[in-house]
Amino acid sequence: MVLDGYAQGKTAGIDTGFRPGEFWISSTNDRVSTRKVILSAHPVRTVELVVTPQWFEFAQTRFGGDPAFDAMGAAVERATVTRRRPLDARLKQVARSIQHSTGSGFATALYLESRALDLLAALAAEFQGGGERPAVDLKAPALERVVAVREQIDRDPAVATTITALAAAFAVSPSKLKQDFSAAFGVGLGRYIHERRLQFGRELVEDHGVTVSEAAYRCGYGQPANFTTAFKRRFGRPPSAVRRFS
Repeated sequence: MVLDGYAQGKTAGIDTGFRPGEFWISSTNDRVSTRKVILSAHPVRTVELVVTPQWFEFAQTRFGGDPAFDAMGAAVERATVTRRRPLDARLKQVARSIQHSTGSGFATALYLESRALDLLAALAAEFQGGGERPAVDLKAPALERVVAVREQIDRDPAVATTITALAAAFAVSPSKLKQDFSAAFGVGLGRYIHERRLQFGRELVEDHGVTVSEAAYRCGYGQPANFTTAFKRRFGRPPSAVRRFS
């Protein structure tokens, strides 16, 4: 789970990059050495939960036969697959509570164990019905392409004016790009662009004191009113309400 910070993945065939406001689940049948470059724009704050094959063996007598448990166990027997999802408010709260825990000893250990179980429950929910869906196994060129597409969107969300233009820039059909992007990251390309524009707009207004109108234009909206409407729908309040600077 990524609360703050950016990284670019540098492992061929595997996407290991991250950005704020997402959680990602990787399952694999092997130990994989990964490389990433941490971008220094923001401090990195992440929370990671590792579930080992030994845990599945330990829990087999208790949970064996449960669809979500069996699907999770099967996932660690396959080649590397990554699911990405937006980090919702509940998971953010759990992550922050883990990072802000203090002390040591029995009480602290129980507290952290309970938070780990909260994360495990969220992980299990991702595998509900997982046995009915085929595992995603994008070949290296397709994965590297969608990673490059996502990095371009992250650098400048406003540059992705249309999916057709974005596909043309990467010499792939729009349908193929949408299919591969969704398979790699678990979210539609159009939805991802929309989310990154709004997150970028929020950073401009909240952290850099940019006016609402300027933020709207810089994150690709032709009309500030459209930006305000989308912002309020996404965050529950207008952009003017998060602006810290007068």
